[in-house]
Amino acid sequence: MSNWWTLSKIKLKETWNERMRFGRSGLWLVLLELATIAAICFGMRSVLKNPTGSPEPAGITGFLTVMTFLVAFGNGYLFSERMLFGCTARVDRLLAVAPRDVVLSTTLVTYLANLRPSLVNPILIALVIALAWFPGKLIPLFGLVFLVPLFGTVLAVFTVLFIKRFLNRLSGLAFIVAPALQVGGLAGAAWVVIKLLRSAAINEALIDSPAFQHILWWIPALLTASGIILFALGRSAYLWEETLWQQEGQSSRRPEKNQFRSILALLSALHLPSPIQAVILKEWLSLKRNPLTILRIVIWSILSLLLFCSPVCALWLPPSPIH
Repeated sequence: MSNWWTLSKIKLKETWNERMRFGRSGLWLVLLELATIAAICFGMRSVLKNPTGSPEPAGITGFLTVMTFLVAFGNGYLFSERMLFGCTARVDRLLAVAPRDVVLSTTLVTYLANLRPSLVNPILIALVIALAWFPGKLIPLFGLVFLVPLFGTVLAVFTVLFIKRFLNRLSGLAFIVAPALQVGGLAGAAWVVIKLLRSAAINEALIDSPAFQHILWWIPALLTASGIILFALGRSAYLWEETLWQQEGQSSRRPEKNQFRSILALLSALHLPSPIQAVILKEWLSLKRNPLTILRIVIWSILSLLLFCSPVCALWLPPSPIH
């Protein structure tokens, strides 16, 4: 048996012990998954009021499949980043575990996490719709239940390695985009259910596109793409170790003396007390290490300036006493 398989079983056992054996969070998670399955199976009966003739386009199942991919990619990015660059990953590196075993075991554990019913509920809803309206799409959709999370997982793990190694400055932005994709996929599934519940026709051009109408060809395409990315993950696993070395080097690197002297000289010229100078210096260095924080401050400054310069804001201000 391969080492990555053994490492995967160890990680799964650690998760079981943490959530079920020595904690109660796993019990609530199991109840959530059971409630999701029950809500989809029994709740969709009241939504599908016309089981014999479907008023909806056949592309609705393809749309829900794409929403499943968004959820799998977003959750896979967050889950794999925490596993690859958390405390456990540093322990694996100290124990001289092969990078390929760490990356492949992380991919397997993340894939199993993405198979939770609460995360694949868009395609489960598509299965219920296909059972009532499109029986011919039932078998392809059942295969996509496992293939779409697999493709989203391997693509998310590869994206984490690529961004952390070559585009580390964008890692904070990616950490914001990933949950947005996850929430967007769940919101897309909820939008379809609300439309069906209100008996409103779904006639959007996106859902009527031919790509969503025929999902049978998605199975070989996703299977081939997942195999290629999985092979590339095994070959590029060394990027994980290089990224850890790079992060440790950046965290232990000290700023240059000239930078300290210039900032301290500016603060001294303002005649500020020493404690206040130390706090300002610390905050400035923290802002410089995080470009996303600087970008956020600039954006909020521009939006605040536009708000106060807008004529709508002028209506809220009291009239000037000087005429």
